[in-house]
Amino acid sequence: MDSTSFSFNTSANGAMPCGCCKRSWRKAQVNPTRLSRIEHGEVTPHLFDLLGLGRALELGMDELVYGKAPEKPAKPTVSAASLAARLQDLLALGTAEEAAAFFRLLDLLAYGCRARRAAQGSEA
Repeated sequence: MDSTSFSFNTSANGAMPCGCCKRSWRKAQVNPTRLSRIEHGEVTPHLFDLLGLGRALELGMDELVYGKAPEKPAKPTVSAASLAARLQDLLALGTAEEAAAFFRLLDLLAYGCRARRAAQGSEA
């Protein structure tokens, strides 16, 4: 791990960590001595160390380990044809009661989406 991944302030003489660092270490729940050893490449951080550091620095694991935030995946698109094909498969495999329950769930999903959009529109 690159030692520049972590940087910590020290007091003027460089020996003792400043109050800011002590608070960060406490928030990360990582022993300050261990954190210093991680910073200097003397030990490999455990997952618990990385999780605590990520929490304290408000970073995700990708950003903490690799130095960049993960890319957001493209929004999935579903064509009407693929939806119709999936619906046909479901209707062929299920009973009439299961199909009715599925359509009730779809109605609830649509209702929830409409309500969310209406709420978002009223907030704008």
